Amino acid sequence: SAFQFFANFIADARWEGRQDLYPGVMLMEFSKQGKTYWVLWTEDYSSQMTVNLPKSPTVIYNSLGEEQPLSTTLGLSFEPIIVGWDD
Repeated sequence: SAFQFFANFIADARWEGRQDLYPGVMLMEFSKQGKTYWVLWTEDYSSQMTVNLPKSPTVIYNSLGEEQPLSTTLGLSFEPIIVGWDD
């Protein structure tokens, strides 16, 4: 389940804070095993939007923990997406 994946993912991650980089988007930053991760989703469950990342990620996971194609442009909804970069 999505909850199980996220709970396992953040179990040994360090909370870095909430970022306000995109209006209407919740963005939480974590660090784990030499990587920086952003968890992103829209603030409104009914909205969808596209955001451009500041650089190319090394990994993208959907809310179930399945790897997604790498891109600097993300389509967001109320389901969280996890994006990671090497530090």
